[in-house]
Amino acid sequence: MKNVEYINEAGSEQLCSLTTSMAIQRMRSDQFGIIPFLGFLALGIISIIFFHADVYFPVSVSVLLMLLVVFYFIRQLKVKKIGALMALLLVVYLLPFIHIPPYMWFDFNSSPIRLWGLTVNPYMLNQRTIELTAMLGAAGAMGMAFGISLVRSTFVRDTGLNPDGSRRIFRSMNYGIWLVWLLIGWGLSWISAPQETLLTSAYSMSASLHENMNFSSAWMMSYVILSFVFIDALIDCNAARKMLKWKLVLAVIAFIFIWLQLLRGDRESVPWIFGLALIYYYWAAPFLNRKALAKVPWIKILSLIF
Repeated sequence: MKNVEYINEAGSEQLCSLTTSMAIQRMRSDQFGIIPFLGFLALGIISIIFFHADVYFPVSVSVLLMLLVVFYFIRQLKVKKIGALMALLLVVYLLPFIHIPPYMWFDFNSSPIRLWGLTVNPYMLNQRTIELTAMLGAAGAMGMAFGISLVRSTFVRDTGLNPDGSRRIFRSMNYGIWLVWLLIGWGLSWISAPQETLLTSAYSMSASLHENMNFSSAWMMSYVILSFVFIDALIDCNAARKMLKWKLVLAVIAFIFIWLQLLRGDRESVPWIFGLALIYYYWAAPFLNRKALAKVPWIKILSLIF
């Protein structure tokens, strides 16, 4: 009897110790979460005040702030607070500012003919312009980090399966409604493209059909709608209808990419097609009867796009 009581007391002590440990860990996690939240919020407010007063951070400060955001995103990715898509979004955002770090040791009093391998223009030697550009990049990155700091739950990738292990079934659009959306997406790309190709007109010399419509985002709306019908074709459970949808949507995407984009000298659809390839090979893999953690075939994706 005494042994039983001793075991119960030991078990209670272990449970209490485990509960206390979990509470301390949760408290530390909450403390770590509140510090970036307040830090990025304060830096954002300071940036707004400085912008209003026409005061800009030194280039080195802006670069350090961008590096801070990069390390914060890496940390959040490791602890599974964000997914690969958010990390990719940060990379795409920061790429236009890749020329900023060398300005930390650049002498603005010099007058080089070429800079970073490019012919110099007045803006490249204007310290205020460079400081403003760097600060804009830092402020935008901190805004993204502030949004990420609000995430408290752990990122869990959807496996596409029900709790009992069966494949999840999704409702998809009937063919008529789906075709209407496909035509709307195609039509928006059509009116956004220049009317003539490079074979008959010089680049940027041909106007689009929607030039006077005040609807400059028509091409973007087209890609949103076509992404919608692309995903619907992927998850359609009717084999015959899925095959027909799949052929039509791929034909429209190919038409837009080749005829409405490349032959007009445009390439805005390249990131969109890259995103569709990622959807098919990675994020939609669990819903297509493939293994949940599919390996992304980067070489195949890049070769198909470029």
